[in-house]
Amino acid sequence: MTSKEQLYQILLNHMPLLRHCSGEEYMSRCNQCGDTGDLSRGHLYFKIDFDSEEPIPFSCRRCGFGGYITNREILEKIIGESLSEEELEGLQFRKQVVTRIGNRNSFFPYRIPFSYKHPEQYDYLKERTGLERIDEDVVQTIRYVPSIYDFLEVNQIPMESIEISQKQLSFIEHCSVSFLTNGNSHLMYRVLPQFYSGGSSWSSVPITKESKRNRVFYSLPFETNPYQYEPKSIYLSEGVFDCLGIYYRITNQKPGIYIGAKGNQYGEIIPYLISLGLFGGDVRLHLFSDNDKDYNKKEKRRVKTEKRDYEWKLGGYRYFFENEQIHLYYNQMGKDYGNPKEEIILKHYIL
Repeated sequence: MTSKEQLYQILLNHMPLLRHCSGEEYMSRCNQCGDTGDLSRGHLYFKIDFDSEEPIPFSCRRCGFGGYITNREILEKIIGESLSEEELEGLQFRKQVVTRIGNRNSFFPYRIPFSYKHPEQYDYLKERTGLERIDEDVVQTIRYVPSIYDFLEVNQIPMESIEISQKQLSFIEHCSVSFLTNGNSHLMYRVLPQFYSGGSSWSSVPITKESKRNRVFYSLPFETNPYQYEPKSIYLSEGVFDCLGIYYRITNQKPGIYIGAKGNQYGEIIPYLISLGLFGGDVRLHLFSDNDKDYNKKEKRRVKTEKRDYEWKLGGYRYFFENEQIHLYYNQMGKDYGNPKEEIILKHYIL
């Protein structure tokens, strides 16, 4: 009997309502929230692939309890009671999620040519980052593309590969600041304030048909070995200039993994990072949220970026962290972090 088969048998023995739904999906009642009064139904789902080496993922669609079965403590929380040493004999828990190559963003080795063609873009970048000078090292660090035309030429990419019109391409070149997304797969660009006429100020476009398969989010370049136990810090925010503001104004370029999630898309980014094996006892997550409650007056509905929202959203991932390793921040002086340093005062919570 494999460890996964042994785990499945333990679930069956202690959760008599566990039943097969379809394919690799199983369902039972959730011992954390009680689920529902109907004992024939439940909201706690498991995905059990007996041919995979990955840990078994689980998620309650009612209370948010979820994660992966990677240790005894999690297993006992799921079944709602303690296990005997006899039941656990021979059982091997997998401590990390297996990295699936198909799950990763592909990397496209494009070069960014340096130029000062558009000084108004550099002025805007200096204002937003607080840097006195944007030189070639900074351009490569922040993945800024000074000229999309030069970028296409140097990397021998035909203009027709980008699925936008020549007019749109010209607008990006002359009226926007552009960055490469994680893996260099997309061009993420922001319309400069003097050219902004309403609608979304940020857009993205895949550079080629092959690159459009990648997840779209911004990050500073990083290299890390998920299988080497060493302290890692992940700085997660909503946008490009949030990410750069944190890097240059808050942490002062402290080594770490800096990510702009393209809006409040943490529910997509965190599972992706988990799939890369980047979460565990050696990782500290710093989540810099927009302060929508105090400063977002455009939205009529409540934007779900309050502390209680993150406690719910992150509930299923707590088991990837030790105590006091998930940190939540708000700027008390403004909505986000792409501001001058004197306009950033942090309020800090430990989740």
